[in-house]
Amino acid sequence: MYCNKCGKEISPGVKFCQGCGNPVGENNTPTTENVASAPVNSTVVEAKPVNGDGVVNNTPAPKKKSVLPIILIILGVFLLFIIGIVVLFIFVFKGITSTSNRLVCESNEGNITIYYTEKTITGYTANGGITFDFDTQKKLADQRGGDSYADEFTKWFENNTSGTCKKELNVEEPEINNNGKDEPAKEEPKVKTRIVGEDKFGYIDIPEKWGKFTDVNGTHSIQFSYGQTYIVTVDYVESPAATAKTVAESFYNKEKADTEVTNVTMETTTVGKEKYTAYKIGMYYPNEAIHLYTYWFDIPGDSNMHYLAIEGPSDVEDYNYIIDSYRLTK
Repeated sequence: MYCNKCGKEISPGVKFCQGCGNPVGENNTPTTENVASAPVNSTVVEAKPVNGDGVVNNTPAPKKKSVLPIILIILGVFLLFIIGIVVLFIFVFKGITSTSNRLVCESNEGNITIYYTEKTITGYTANGGITFDFDTQKKLADQRGGDSYADEFTKWFENNTSGTCKKELNVEEPEINNNGKDEPAKEEPKVKTRIVGEDKFGYIDIPEKWGKFTDVNGTHSIQFSYGQTYIVTVDYVESPAATAKTVAESFYNKEKADTEVTNVTMETTTVGKEKYTAYKIGMYYPNEAIHLYTYWFDIPGDSNMHYLAIEGPSDVEDYNYIIDSYRLTK
């Protein structure tokens, strides 16, 4: 029921209009105008989609998927990749600079430091008269292993020089050149020499630290050595039946036929301060990694044929000044 004066809805049982106070009577019915002015519930009903059968579709619309998790996964994988590269670089760099050991040997005759790993030797430095055939020694180290080689070299050094060796583990190896070898010093100190020999044999200048050596064959020649690695020999043949050239050719043919000898060569050269004509025969013993050079020559006015020889590793020809120092008298 509505008030016939103000049109406000009147609750049942109420005698007066709660809006204007007009008494409620039997004729208090809403007019058309009152009804039109009566308040209407203004609540908006949301329209819902219907399907083809006219039934309201209550299924919620699908939500769009977020790409953020995918981006985070890609970033995580990339970050792990970068971290892996960094760790690998650190590991490799550390292996290069920190896993080498070195054997430091010092003596009055000279010093040498050999860098080595568990499997082989990787470089060296040497000074003061010590020489080292890196290529040949590396082959030995490859066969024996770096640790065993270092022990063997220590024994050799301490038995043949006045010095000692010590191992230093896990040290940083310096940058090396020339197939594992350090660059040679710009100026090598001049080696002190002394004169050795006898009148019939002749005389030569040898490094002061070289010592007397006796060949196992027991020949009467004069021999001197450094660590039994470098050996020089002075000898002569009294009143030979053949010339130096004939004897040299015979020796050359014999060595060419020897299967344990390689790189056998023969050439004419000069030896000694007087530049005597000599027949030089060179050869290589691969089983021992030793080069041998022999010189056969006649001296005018001397009935004896003379003989010189020098042997050692690949740098043995650095000692050719010994051959060039030969003379009959001091």
